[in-house]
Formats: sequence, C-alpha cells, structure tokens
Amino acid sequence: MPAVPVLIRVDRRIAPTHLVASVAAARWLGIGDGAPVAVALGAQRVVALLRVAPAPGFGLWLSPAAAGALHLPFPGVVWMRRAPAAPDDLANPPAETPHQLELGPVVGILSVQRHGTYRLFARAARRRGVLAYVFGPRDVLWDLKVVLGRVLLGGRWVRRPLPLPHVVFDRAIGAGPPEQIEALLERLSARGCAVFNGDLADKWRMHLHLASYPELRPYLPETRRLDSWETVAEMLARWGVVFVKPAGGFMGRSVVRVAAAGPGLCRVAGPGRVRERLVPAASLAGVLAPWLGRDVWIVQQGLDLVRVAGGVCDVRVLVLKDGAGRWQTVGMTVRRALPGRVVTNLHQGGTVVPWRAFARRAARPEGAPPLRAEILRLVHQLLQAIDRLAPRAGDVGVDIGVDRGGRVWLIEVNTKPGRSGKMTHPAVYGLPMDYARFLAGFGPAPAAAGEQGQGKESTVQERIP
Repeated sequence: MPAVPVLIRVDRRIAPTHLVASVAAARWLGIGDGAPVAVALGAQRVVALLRVAPAPGFGLWLSPAAAGALHLPFPGVVWMRRAPAAPDDLANPPAETPHQLELGPVVGILSVQRHGTYRLFARAARRRGVLAYVFGPRDVLWDLKVVLGRVLLGGRWVRRPLPLPHVVFDRAIGAGPPEQIEALLERLSARGCAVFNGDLADKWRMHLHLASYPELRPYLPETRRLDSWETVAEMLARWGVVFVKPAGGFMGRSVVRVAAAGPGLCRVAGPGRVRERLVPAASLAGVLAPWLGRDVWIVQQGLDLVRVAGGVCDVRVLVLKDGAGRWQTVGMTVRRALPGRVVTNLHQGGTVVPWRAFARRAARPEGAPPLRAEILRLVHQLLQAIDRLAPRAGDVGVDIGVDRGGRVWLIEVNTKPGRSGKMTHPAVYGLPMDYARFLAGFGPAPAAAGEQGQGKESTVQERIP
C-alpha cells in the first residue's frame, strides 16, 4: 500500500490507550472508530483504540505515553502506510487483531561528525517527512531496540533515545576501525535495516572490480597494491611519478607523491603543508614509513594533468540516487590544487575553477567527443559497474583527470564524498533522503522544484570537496 504524509501531534488530553485520527486519515486507512490499531515507528510499537475526530486534513494525535513508547523525538510530518499483521497478532481472533499502521521512514546517518553538512541532511529530511538522526557505532542499545542518536532541534543537536532505523545512510568517515563498522552494519542489516553505501569497497578492491570491465580499463591509471618497496621503485621507473595512498583514505589525507629527480634521487611530497623533500632513492622506504601503518596501501601511476594558474586540476562528479532509485548527476566541479600541494580536495586547500577555464586548457584528440560528454558517458558506464558491486550504493563522488594530451582518466571512486556544508544546491542534501525513503518502502519521493539533478555542471551552486 502506498504511503501518504500525515501530521503527527502529541496531546495530553488523549488517553494512553487511544489514538485519534482525522476523518480523512481514518478513511484513507480504511479503519473505523473504535478499532484496535498497532502503530509502529522503526522497531517500536504501541497498540491503541482508534478514535476519529472531525478535523481537517491528514492528522494523527498521540498521547504523551504513546509518543514516548515510540521514541518519537518531535511532532511533525512523517509518512504513514498500512502494514501486514505482525506475527504475534496472527494468533488472535480476526476481530481482535489490530490494524497495522506504520510511520516513517526512520533514517540513521552513521557518522561521528555533526558539522554543517549533517545539519543540511537533517533539514532536508525534515522537509521531506523523513525522521533522520545522526548516530555513532557505540550508540545502539540492542536489548532496548533503541539508538541514542542526535536530532536537530532548534538549531542544536540533542541526544535522545530513538527507534532503530528503517535505513542506515553510511557516512562513517573515521568513526572506528573498518571491521567494527562492518560488524555494526551487518548486525543492523540482520535487524531488517536497509544500509546504503555500506557495501562499497575500498580503493583497492574498487580498482580490481572496475578493471574487470573492458570498457573501463582504458581509463584506469596503473594501480598496484603496495606489497613491497620494490613496487614503488618499479612503478617509479616506468612512470617517473607515482602516488602512494591508503586504500581506505578519504579527503585526500595521507596521499604521498613520489617523483624521480635524477640518478638515485627522488622528490617526496606529503599531505597537507608537508614540504617536498629531495631524498636518496635508496632511503625511500624509511622516508615513507611514517605515513604507512598496517592498513592496505596502493601505488598509482602519476598523471600529467591539466593545470590552471600553476595548480593541477581534476573533476569531481557527484552522483546520487533519487527517490525512485535512479542515478542522478548533480555536480561537476573542477578543483585545483594549490601550487606545490599533492591533492585537489577542498579540505586540503584546493579551490574551485570555472569549467571553461579548465576545458580550454584540455586539448582534445582529433575526432574525440566534447570533454563534458565523454566524462558523463564514462560516469554512466562506471555507475553500471558500481551497481553490480553494490546495488544499494547511492552517494558516490567520481574523480576524473584530464592529462595535457586531452586523455580522460578515472582516478578513483569516493564512496563517502564530502559536501561544502552550504545550502547552495538542495539536491546534494535532499536526494539521499529521497533514496532512503525509497529503500524503506515508503514510495517514490517526488522531487521538489529545483532539486532534481539534470546532469549539468554545478560548480557555481555546490562546491564538492
């Protein structure tokens, strides 16, 4: 049965054993006055007798006791739908079996961060009738079936006991060891939570997957797992420049650039403001050791990318799934690294460059399609491969490079792309909430005016780190 928006209110005058519905809401549900109703919100459930009130619109009134039992954090608009009878109710006589009413969707955003980006996710969710909260790996109380999450109330993050979510939006950047996050997501999935973006691989496994597609292979720089220092030496001898990066890295952190600098010498540039150093090639392993831990690292072919004002540039394409589960391209941002810096990420000091300034410096081979068209075609092919690897992926940032000869390269796929934290392009924050609602089974979310991605460049509207 489809879902419809309903305004939830809490009224102290309502008895704990009652639930009040407007005439239109009761008629839509097909439930008469005095009928028993089981109301569910996430994993929480209360049973009450329905009372129909001559009130306008679609509305439900809960007692404070019922709202507390459901762990409803605030009154407002959510979605409601009829649901099949719960297993415990099937043994009851038909006349005593309560009608099943489900409210939602409840979306848990898995993250230990709560900066501007997450405020905009929460506000976009509220406008769509989605109950969204932010939680960390240690916030789930399994025995009570609640999450000590944080909701945005009055501009502040407030910690409340909240129902287990219908959907988990995995944004667990630096939230804990990968195995801990994986175990948490598996346990939530076993409880019936749909997880999106939680099954995407790290950079190394993603590269192996993409390299299995003949149509994508020509776009991939040579990439090898760092299993010995000979790997760096061999790649350096072949390409002259290589990048060493953690397979599970994010925001351009811990990326190291190594360049040949004459017989027996290398130039090493580390992350952030670490200055480039000239070191003997024989001591390269010792120089790079501080940046390396026990995690998987990769070595990638260096590319002679297009430069603007002395800084190398790449293109970040942000693609999101919408309320019908379809990919939409909502951002194509040209990012320029500061001169001497290793990465273009805005979190690492990169800046945004107008598309035209970038495109006119990118020579195109004779007979090649327009640059934007080739990039979008490549992203379209890539998304088909991603869907085969992770069918519930829904939030992906694709880094595209263009070398000085005009060749297009697929540098990497970012499975938790950053945002600017500014509401300059609503779809960037709204589409993930639409997709979460779709995964929760509350029906396709119609796009609000001006919020649907159209595959156009949006460097002015949204700066994507």
